[in-house]
Order: sequence, then C-alpha cells, then structure tokens
Amino acid sequence: MPLAHHLSWTLGPAIDGRHARGFVYELLRSVDETIHDQNSPGGFSVCVQPGGLRINTLMAALDEDVGAACQRLVGETIRLGTHRLEVLGVRAEGHPITLATSYAKFLQADPHVDCTLRFASPTFFRRAGANYSLPEPELVFGSIIARWNAYAPVKVPERAELELKGATVRHFDIQTKPITFETHAVGVVGTVTYHFAGASEETLRWSQALGQFAYFSGVGAKTSMGLGEIRPVDPAEFKDAPRRTPRRTGHVRSAQPGR
Repeated sequence: MPLAHHLSWTLGPAIDGRHARGFVYELLRSVDETIHDQNSPGGFSVCVQPGGLRINTLMAALDEDVGAACQRLVGETIRLGTHRLEVLGVRAEGHPITLATSYAKFLQADPHVDCTLRFASPTFFRRAGANYSLPEPELVFGSIIARWNAYAPVKVPERAELELKGATVRHFDIQTKPITFETHAVGVVGTVTYHFAGASEETLRWSQALGQFAYFSGVGAKTSMGLGEIRPVDPAEFKDAPRRTPRRTGHVRSAQPGR
C-alpha cells in the first residue's frame, strides 16, 4: 500500500540527497535490516523538501513500521550530515489529488489518451552503462512499471507495457540541471505529456494508474537520494491547453552549473 510519510523539522541549512539517504537508510534498517541488500527495485523513494523530507513506501510491509519509526522522532533532534534538526511533526497520506492509498485504487482511474508527468528533481536513467537524461517513454514507463511489478499484486499486462513504452510526446517543457552530489550526471526537470494514440482502453487506464503511482515510486536512478521526484499534476490544469506537436510547443533549456 503506497504511502507518503512527511517529516517536518526546524528550518535550517539546505539538505540534499547525500544527507537524506544516510538518514533514511538508518531509519529503514530499524524496521528491516535487509532493506539495503534487496536486489529488486527499492521499496521506497525519498523526496527532499524545504523544511522536511518525504519518505514514500511502496509495500505494506514497510508502511506501518516506517510510520511508527517516524512518529518516534517527533520532538527529537536528528543529524543529517553536519546538520542537527528538531523534528516537529509527521503525517502519512495518499496521493495528494486522488487520495489513493492502494494499488487497487490506482486502477480505478479513468482512462485518458494523455499522461502528464512533472519531474520535480533532476531525473536521469542508466542506459547501456551510461547516464542518460532524456525522459523517453520507454525509459520513463519502463522505470515505473519495474517498481509497480515488484510490489503490486496485479502486474502490468504485456500488451499495455508495450503500448506504454511506445508512447509519443505531445508536449514538453524541460531543462537540464546538473547533479552536484554523489554522481557526475545531468538530470532533467520540467513537464512532459505522453500521448497514447491508438492504445487500448486498458492501456489508457494503466497510464493514469502508473502516473499516480510515480508520485510514490519516483522515476529513473537514485530515487533513494531524492532524484527522479514526480509531483502530482491535476488533469484539469491541461484540460483546455492547446495540443500541438512537440516541435512547435516543446523546448529544452540547458541550465549552466551554478545558475
């Protein structure tokens, strides 16, 4: 049962994924000592936010224990790198728009020919042994499907998987952003709308389910460090938007290091 566990603490220096990952792994080890040794896609993801942290759990075995471990931290001072911060509160919630908290609930989404994802933190992929930042449909949905299939009771059907990975891009507004810790890579942030022309209704429903699930799973590499964060998009935001080809509406801006 995917859940988002929000920890808030006193405002202090900016925290990045290096600090967050160590803290989260120690927290998770307190409830599951084998969490770092698992070969399947990580059963959690991390999102670093101003004044707090979001830990997303993807399986029921972690939900309750992680929530309890977070609750025990309220009022305590924690250490992230060289920073000491007082934990002010914690809350657990489902998807912020649909309120979904189960895989079954995701699958109740209405089918739609478009799926818009907002990449909130630098997102990149490992392809042929190299870092690759362009959010192509095959890479994006391949990443989400791998995490879904690892933990959901119902797997993505083969036909739907092929149609999802074969999507086209209807609109994009993205820019590259250097990753300044842990790895030498460039990630992408921004918004991409994937289009499933000619796909079955089943696939269109899966596209919406996986789009919601991505809020919890993250996308691409290093999601345990706050990379590949997906923020929810309200479909109404794009309901009346003009639909043109990416060549005319989409653009990629390259951010220079230090900007």
